[in-house]
Amino acid sequence: MKTKSPVMHRVGERRVVFTDGETVRSFRLNPVVFALIALVFLSLSVAFVGSAAYLFFRDDLLTAALVRQHRLQVAYEDRISDLRRQIDRIASRQLINQEGFEARIDRLMDRQRSILERRDAIDALLERASEAGLTVPSVPAPPSRGDTVERHSSLFGIDAHAADTRLRGTDPERLLAGVESDLLATGQVEMNAIEQITRLALRRTDAIRSEVALLGVEPDAIANPDAVGGPFEPPHLDAETTDTLTEAAGAIESFMALRDGLSELPLRRPVEGARTSSTFGNRVDPFLGRRAFHAGLDFAATSGTTVMATGAGRVIRAGRNGGYGLMVEIDHGHNLTTRYAHLSRILVSEGDTVTAGEAIGRVGSTGRSTGPHLHYEVRRSDDPENPQAFLNAARHIATYLD
Repeated sequence: MKTKSPVMHRVGERRVVFTDGETVRSFRLNPVVFALIALVFLSLSVAFVGSAAYLFFRDDLLTAALVRQHRLQVAYEDRISDLRRQIDRIASRQLINQEGFEARIDRLMDRQRSILERRDAIDALLERASEAGLTVPSVPAPPSRGDTVERHSSLFGIDAHAADTRLRGTDPERLLAGVESDLLATGQVEMNAIEQITRLALRRTDAIRSEVALLGVEPDAIANPDAVGGPFEPPHLDAETTDTLTEAAGAIESFMALRDGLSELPLRRPVEGARTSSTFGNRVDPFLGRRAFHAGLDFAATSGTTVMATGAGRVIRAGRNGGYGLMVEIDHGHNLTTRYAHLSRILVSEGDTVTAGEAIGRVGSTGRSTGPHLHYEVRRSDDPENPQAFLNAARHIATYLD
């Protein structure tokens, strides 16, 4: 029977002992080697633990990194989207402003065209009023022909895009407001002028009608409107402007028709510059020396002085007529006739049509006359009228024709 003997070691000596049954092995351990082995073991342990921890936490770190990256990407995309929306809003606002600006220019151009059409109508009225001898106020030129265009960069007559290009660097709202203000002001001035023309024409027409009525002549009977016609077309202007211009045109046409009709009435003096030597009415007869009725006016003038028709009409008598001597009688219509007596020479023939102021004879002393003069009569339905009433009316009417 085998027994194990005790193993004795020196104090402080480090050994590693291996026993296997009866076999005992021991190894002396050097402290340096032992420290190295311990260090290696510790390092391996730390490495193992670190590797295990890395493998354990790696997925979480990757996940966190991916999440963070995703959040950054989403935030970036949101910012890009917001910027795009802002750009779209700005572009839309600019487009709306551009469209609004172009629309305002289009409206201004339409208004300008309307003003030009209205100005054409006004020019026609002014020309007609000038022909009628009406003194009318001056009307300023429309903006496209005057200072407005120069002040506003020739806005009219160009398209909206060209206007927008031309107006860059300016305040378009202020510019458009200025143009609109000028257009409104011009239109108001024009309408005021037309209203003044209308009032003037109506006032003069009423005055002439009153004078003509005092002569016993129906004013409407002498009105001589011009012939007009043509196919119907609706008006091109707005209702208010059309009404104003129509009223003005009607007033001017009525005045001109009445004025032209005045030429038929015996309103002119038959001998220019001649003095009245005998008036209408009762007087002492130069041959008999007793009271008698003088049916006309006598105008003293030298023999051969031109005698003129006092109104337009048709010659119904031209020759010798008893105490009248050589005489011309003219029918003026409206039951009015005039007689020119004691002529030395007759320049017209029976049936001739004469105009007011046309020469019809020469002053003489034929017939029952004491010397060269013109005996002038106005008759209504063959009854004598005082010619002085017609001459006085002519003076009054002349003030309305100037």
